[in-house]
Amino acid sequence: MRKIEYKESYLRKSNKMIDHAKELGRLVGTKNVSTDPLDRLAYGRDMSVHEGVPDLIVLPGSTDEVSKVLRYANDHCIPVTPRGAGTSVTGAVLPIKGGIVLDMSRMDKIRAVHPEDRTMVVEAGAVCAKVNAAAKKHGLFFPPDPGSSEVCTVGGMAATNATGLKAVKYGPTRNWIKALQVVLPDGSIIRTDARPPRAISGYDLTHMFTSSEGTLGVITELTLRLMPIPSHSRSISAFFDDINSAGKAVTDMLSQDIDLSSCEIMDRESILVIDQVMGIKDQGHDAIIIMEVAGDKAQVASNVKRAIKVCKAAGAATVTSTSHPEEVAMIWRSRRGLVPSFSRLRPGSRLVPIAEDFAVPPSKIPEAIKAIQKVARKNKMHIITFGHGDGNLHPTFIIDVRKRSEWDRLRKAAIELVDLALSMGGTITAEHGIGLAKAPFIRKEQGLALDTMAAIKSALDPKGIMNPGKMGMTDKQPDIFDHFAFERIIGNPKCIHSFGKDIDDQILACTQCGLCRGACPDIDAKVLLALAYKLFDGSLLFNENLAQRFRVCHECNKCMEICPAGIDVPRVVKSVLKHA
Repeated sequence: MRKIEYKESYLRKSNKMIDHAKELGRLVGTKNVSTDPLDRLAYGRDMSVHEGVPDLIVLPGSTDEVSKVLRYANDHCIPVTPRGAGTSVTGAVLPIKGGIVLDMSRMDKIRAVHPEDRTMVVEAGAVCAKVNAAAKKHGLFFPPDPGSSEVCTVGGMAATNATGLKAVKYGPTRNWIKALQVVLPDGSIIRTDARPPRAISGYDLTHMFTSSEGTLGVITELTLRLMPIPSHSRSISAFFDDINSAGKAVTDMLSQDIDLSSCEIMDRESILVIDQVMGIKDQGHDAIIIMEVAGDKAQVASNVKRAIKVCKAAGAATVTSTSHPEEVAMIWRSRRGLVPSFSRLRPGSRLVPIAEDFAVPPSKIPEAIKAIQKVARKNKMHIITFGHGDGNLHPTFIIDVRKRSEWDRLRKAAIELVDLALSMGGTITAEHGIGLAKAPFIRKEQGLALDTMAAIKSALDPKGIMNPGKMGMTDKQPDIFDHFAFERIIGNPKCIHSFGKDIDDQILACTQCGLCRGACPDIDAKVLLALAYKLFDGSLLFNENLAQRFRVCHECNKCMEICPAGIDVPRVVKSVLKHA
């Protein structure tokens, strides 16, 4: 395989970087600092279409260590990008200015549960699902419920103010944070206070750091609010022959104040995907709504009856409900794996998250769905639409990332979707944040308020080390294809090192969702696929160091079993080693 150098020189180890690594190793332990080029490449991707490779990876083990790292970085003007599980779809965790990626995964402890106060104290690297497992022992739960809850961290959820499958009832993460511990850029440690509920003195710093995407400081500890687990719950599935009728049903249920804890609407393409998981034997319906009703027995019975009535009145062809644990688990497991599963629809293509996270007032859901369909037809784009019942819609592009013509049409369609959301009194992002993907549009929504946010950042971070270049707070107007991960393969087949169509398609199908994280005791499968992509796009030289990474795979198939896209990682590994 011939070596094709990157245009950037970010894989070179400068003497200065080596010196920084040594000093940081003294602060957090040498084993918790890496300058390995392959590690750095793996940290250079998330679920977005962007790329940003760090110079150093640092894994702190305590707030004190975070403080020392930030103080050192601030003194030496080194950019710092905090990272949880890397499930961002906006490029928010990518270090586009190089510097340090601060991987918070070692700080994953659940420090205390206080059932009498319905609170829990956790470190920022604690995984959402493990938080709920700990809360469940006390009959409690943490309501925010992202589709990536099995792998995403609560620190990342706070930094982006994530929502999820229970958003229609419980809202975003910020509603469930009582206090934060934050390390400021100069290494100072502050608490945003966990005083009694009626305390109102001072600015609301908790909400300020929530949604800040690591641009103001590093969240290291959170005091979470919990809720009692409902005594009863039931899931409902309603099929429609017209997605606009499904949208009307959602609006009608909300306007009639039916107490749904979850409400997900999905179009025809989504049904084709979940059919592979659920085995629902769909009869050609155009849309599905899946709902959860929770509460005491009488409340659940009443709300299920009302929801079914509304769905049938709106034109539902079929409505079923179940409380059987295995059936309920299958329904919601299929929804959680929906997004990365889109790679099954068109082999060789993959989902592209750019403008997939807008929200409109719930009353405008049917109108917004019609408008999304119009944008898709006008631009000849494959757009899959699904979303939450609170007005948060996810029009997701499926394209062949090797074709420039599809990227050109995507750009036009993305801008139209942003304008659509704002024209309806909505927002460009309801749960995924700004990062890089939506940075070009934030001025349209925030106006002069963006300057106020920039002033706050400047006051707290005068040297600009915290996650620079994000949230549109830059000197130049950002573009949606800045720091683009697919530039090398667009219309440039000479760069591509093909492993054969089937393997190439499998490599492209990986969205870096991270749901395979932890499936294998030896290696993170998404890291192997990220490195395989770098071989595929011709920018990485195969050598013995890289070969050793792939040889760690023992072909146990655990990652394949959990992968919603069904990527056969062992086959990819064999092919990479064979073509080396």
